[in-house]
Amino acid sequence: MTDFSQSVNALLEYGATDPEIIKEIQYERDRVICWIEREPALFVLCCVADKNIDAKIVWEIPNYILCSSFADLEKISQSQWQTILKKAGYIRCAKVADEYVDAIKHIRNVYDGHAEKIWTESKSFAEIIVKFLKFKGIGKKIATMATNMLNRYKNIGNDFTDKHFMDISPDTHVKQIFNMLGFVDDINQDNTDIIVYTARALNPDAPYLLDYPCYIIGKKFCKKRGNKLCQECPMGKKQCCPNYEKYKK
Repeated sequence: MTDFSQSVNALLEYGATDPEIIKEIQYERDRVICWIEREPALFVLCCVADKNIDAKIVWEIPNYILCSSFADLEKISQSQWQTILKKAGYIRCAKVADEYVDAIKHIRNVYDGHAEKIWTESKSFAEIIVKFLKFKGIGKKIATMATNMLNRYKNIGNDFTDKHFMDISPDTHVKQIFNMLGFVDDINQDNTDIIVYTARALNPDAPYLLDYPCYIIGKKFCKKRGNKLCQECPMGKKQCCPNYEKYKK
C-alpha cells in the first residue's frame, strides 16, 4: 500500500484543531448527552432518523416530542410520529415513523424499555454495533456512528480492547476525500467496504478519527460537484492532495 502517512497525519491534526470541527463536535456532544439523560431511547430514535438529511434537523427532533419517560414514547402512534417528524422539518416521514414504532417495540421487547442496556450491558464495541444493527432502518454506517458517539461523549467502552472496530462512516463527503487524496480508486469509491477497510489500514488503532476531518473537508472545500476551494483546503495547503494542481484556480 502506498505510504499515505503525511496525508493521514494532516487529517488527524486538522480533526483535532479545526474550529469548525470542534464546534460540530460540541453541538453533537450537547445533543447526545441531553437526550440520553432525558430518555436514552431518544438517542436511539435520533440515530434511526440520521440518514440523508441535515444532522441538525435529526438531532433537534426530540424537541418536538412531549416525553418524560419511555412509557410516553410507547403511547405515540405512527400517525403522531409522522406529525412530529414533519414539524421538525424531516422528510420521508412515513418511512421513519414506521421505523420509530418498530424501534420502540424492539426496545421494550429486548431491553425491557431501557435503551441504555444497549451499551451498559455490552462488553465490546462490536457488541454495541451488532445491537444497533438489529434496529430497522439502521445500517453499518449509523451503527458505527452511534457507537462512536457513545464512546466520544459518554466514555462508553474506554476499557474495551476492540477500538479498531470503531470504523469510519463513509458518507458522500468521506468517499469524495478518500478518492481525491488517492486512498481509493475512483472506480471503487462507491464500495463502502473498501472505504471502511482502507481507513482501518491507514489508521489501524482508531480508523474513526479520519471521519470528521474528511466530512468537513468534503462539505466545505472539496464537494464532489461544484467548485473546489483547493487553495483554502487544509490538505492543499499542506501539499497532501495529489489533485491540488489539477483543480486549483
